[in-house]
Amino acid sequence: MSGEKVELGRYLFYDKRMSANGKQSCVKCHRQELAFTNGRAHAEGMTGQLHPRTSMSLVNAAYALV
Repeated sequence: MSGEKVELGRYLFYDKRMSANGKQSCVKCHRQELAFTNGRAHAEGMTGQLHPRTSMSLVNAAYALV
């Protein structure tokens, strides 16, 4: 993994334009200090609805892509 890819990933992770409503970034639900989860039993969607599970961890997600 190159430094350029890490920098791009970090930029996209904090970019609110990546969300469907353009108002929140990945970091809202995938917090680094909580192993990139939300730390709650149920994730909260963009409209406030609760999902049946927590936010999926994004640790090493870059290596899962083909």
